[in-house]
Amino acid sequence: MKIIYHLVNGRVSYDFYKDNREWLNETNYETVKTAYTFMTFFCFALAVGTSWNASFSSAIIRLFIRAGFVYGLLTLVVYWGIVNHKEHTRAMYYLFETFTFMLVIVSGTYYSPHDRAVFFFMMLIVVPLLYVERPIISIGTSAIACVIFGFVTAVVKADDPSIMNVDLMNAVVGFALSAVFIYYIRNLHLASMQATLLLKVEVQIDGLTGLLNKISTQASCQRYLEYNHPITNCVVIMLDIDDFKHINDTYGHQCGDIVLVQIGVVLKQIFRTQDIVGRIGGDEFLILMRDIENVTVAEDKAKQINVQVKNIFKEYGDEQISCSIGIVQNRNQNTTFMEMYQKADQALYQAKKDGKRQYVIYQM
Repeated sequence: MKIIYHLVNGRVSYDFYKDNREWLNETNYETVKTAYTFMTFFCFALAVGTSWNASFSSAIIRLFIRAGFVYGLLTLVVYWGIVNHKEHTRAMYYLFETFTFMLVIVSGTYYSPHDRAVFFFMMLIVVPLLYVERPIISIGTSAIACVIFGFVTAVVKADDPSIMNVDLMNAVVGFALSAVFIYYIRNLHLASMQATLLLKVEVQIDGLTGLLNKISTQASCQRYLEYNHPITNCVVIMLDIDDFKHINDTYGHQCGDIVLVQIGVVLKQIFRTQDIVGRIGGDEFLILMRDIENVTVAEDKAKQINVQVKNIFKEYGDEQISCSIGIVQNRNQNTTFMEMYQKADQALYQAKKDGKRQYVIYQM
């Protein structure tokens, strides 16, 4: 069962791809950018190299030149078209994969009916390894490429059975090697990536509450807003604990820490895993709720917070805990994180001024 799981998902948790989507897009973007750049120069180099060899036809030289121009145009799209929209990286990779396999299949069959399709087997092993995704998807892509190659080879090279049989046998062996390489190399890569992320998370976590620390909270919010620019529907909620100094002075800092820990537990229960939840100060917390179009969702969360924190201190004293909360919504307004932070802070200040134990929505 473990082998099947690793074959389908890789040696990572089931939610790894969803939870680290933005980071994976960043990583894959750099790979895709390099791949397009390499293939642009590679095609032109092949065109120059084959032009010196009389055994290659002028048609295949023109094919490589045209492919080089196509790769070049797509390289420009990757460099400047999606640099701020890396969510399209997957589409650009699949386009790269499709075009590359089409190129090596056509050049190795139709344009070279009496030669072995060497480039196809090279690309069969290399190309599926480039993009970090579930191993089963990469193996499936290799299988589809092999089936198409086998069909085209059987049609085009039917008059040369010896070459056809060699290419078909090489396709079977190449697919087997590709599947093995994808399974082992991808799993090693994924395990390394998850270990790196775990170390990164340890540095990002507030040691007391288990939430994100201030630096990580701000960085995550900024990254989210920049990544989804300009279409960003989200809500920032800022809260702090009312009269927290009184709790520390009356019951001691150890009890104050207990309150902070319990607040962290409550926030983890109330908000979704995709929301950014962090402790940004002594008794201040900040939440960015992703993909929220209606501010009433945030209002409901604010009400839940004050209901659930009310009695978290009852085992240690008679104090009832409450929070003052500021809310600001971004409705595709091209707002930066610092602008939302300042507006949420102003709303929080107004909630304190109006008597605490309540929320205030910043009026844009």
